[in-house]
Amino acid sequence: MFAAPDSTGVNSVAFALDGRILATAESDRTVRLWNTYSRGTVRSPLQELSGHTAIVNAVAAAGTLLATGGQDDTVRLWRLDPAQPYQRPTLLPRPMRSHSGHIVALHLTAGGRTLLSAGQDGTAALWNLTRQDQPVLRDTLRSPGETFTSAALSADAKHAAYVPTCE
Repeated sequence: MFAAPDSTGVNSVAFALDGRILATAESDRTVRLWNTYSRGTVRSPLQELSGHTAIVNAVAAAGTLLATGGQDDTVRLWRLDPAQPYQRPTLLPRPMRSHSGHIVALHLTAGGRTLLSAGQDGTAALWNLTRQDQPVLRDTLRSPGETFTSAALSADAKHAAYVPTCE
């Protein structure tokens, strides 16, 4: 079992590259990458990634792709290099925008070809990531007046589930 150092600012976690890396989405606008194969207590991250301008709420990983979403209302994509898993991933240049509120949840299909993002604005967006450098918005579900708190996507990307807040 791996535990990242205590932090009150960790909002979401995801394993990447077959469990070699743990990504944490954090309140200080960063995503930290941790070496899960380290022995003993891990005190410092391998990498601190900056690309968001506000709190990072969500992180998801599949294959060589890492997706992050935050309170800047954007989703960012990062490409990991499996040959050099502990090196800094490449931030893909184009932030993905389809929400008018904070991103609260992300889900990637196993192959990293489809991403589901869910927002505080009651919007869920389905993205085609076949060309990771040019994501395409495939579909949007709007549920005005609701805030999504969680989202999941089936492996074949044909079914999506969303959890609205309970008031």
